[in-house]
Amino acid sequence: MSRWLSRRHTAPPRRPSTSFSLSQRYLLKDTSVKVLELAPPYVQTELMGAEQVADPRAMPLQEFIDETLQVLGTDAHEVLTERVAFLRNGAGPNDAEATKQVNDWFASGAH
Repeated sequence: MSRWLSRRHTAPPRRPSTSFSLSQRYLLKDTSVKVLELAPPYVQTELMGAEQVADPRAMPLQEFIDETLQVLGTDAHEVLTERVAFLRNGAGPNDAEATKQVNDWFASGAH
């Protein structure tokens, strides 16, 4: 465990999906394919049940679409709305706060 902790402070860990996206981007760099990673937040849809549509903790669908389309119009490699930025920014010194936010979300019954 001490090896993990010491490594953690020098290079924040990446999510496995990010590693996959980075690998795909590298493999396809000489093609016309553009690899984007989309990390959606909890959005007001019926994906996890009808009550999710009205859940105030969920991001309104149109707001999610608008933020996503703004990023798609740039050269960004990731689509991260403000509501999921804490997950990316939480790696390293801020991961305690990110962990607290995720656990608070689960404890609230939003899943």
